[in-house]
Amino acid sequence: MRTRQPFKGTKGWTVMSDLFQCLDAIPEYRRAALQDALIAEWTCASAGLEGNTFSLGDTDFFLREGLTVAGKTFREHCEIKGHADALKWMEQLVITKTPLSQEHLFTLHRFIQTETVIDVYAPVGAFKNSPNGTYSRDSEGKAVWMEYASPEDVPALMARWLHFFNEQRVTRENAPSIYTRLHIPFVHIHPFADGNGRLARLISNLPLLRAGLPPIIIPKEWRQEYITLLAEHQREQGTLVSGSELLDITPAVQKFEGMAARAWERTWTVIENFSA
Repeated sequence: MRTRQPFKGTKGWTVMSDLFQCLDAIPEYRRAALQDALIAEWTCASAGLEGNTFSLGDTDFFLREGLTVAGKTFREHCEIKGHADALKWMEQLVITKTPLSQEHLFTLHRFIQTETVIDVYAPVGAFKNSPNGTYSRDSEGKAVWMEYASPEDVPALMARWLHFFNEQRVTRENAPSIYTRLHIPFVHIHPFADGNGRLARLISNLPLLRAGLPPIIIPKEWRQEYITLLAEHQREQGTLVSGSELLDITPAVQKFEGMAARAWERTWTVIENFSA
């Protein structure tokens, strides 16, 4: 059941033809519907990979109507709206094709981090100022603590990541590879206190969008595979420091690239169905 409470700022989604230039060949009367479908799917999937319980139908309804969904938390609504708003703002990065900067990352981080509580230990729109990490299970099932890059090393690592990002030239053939080589080190560095996964899935698609290609959308149903591969790579490469290689090509990286390619095929199928 869906409630009838308005959520300010969501209703009235603007069609963004310049964000999805890959849809230019779609008949105009179908194009707006397909853009809405991609926005809803991308937003639902990315939030779902972080544990958000919105279904695709919930996401589509919320973004179209601006009405809250019964049984869902305020935070979940904010995560959905924040991701959709970040996509709106990304349109200008697609159009201008200006080099990606640290300030661009900070702006996108402010969009996706919609918490109303201010926490000095978890800054929004700025790199982290406290150490962080996570734990995973190794091949024998033992719990292993994994440290992300230290706050002191983040600026140097991210400067190199941005340089690498701005050198990329994407084609349909290399898109899953470039997405992987941007996504994995960003998450491995973990430059922000929170929101790293959602931001990685947004920004790693920017070179694809600029090349007139559709985004790679990792389905939330693949959450276990996605998290497992990221953890496997981090265990294989180890904690990054300022002088580290940004990305060792580990077995997990190769598996992740295969997963990205499979996910991309799903997006192309959606587009082809609208083209028929």
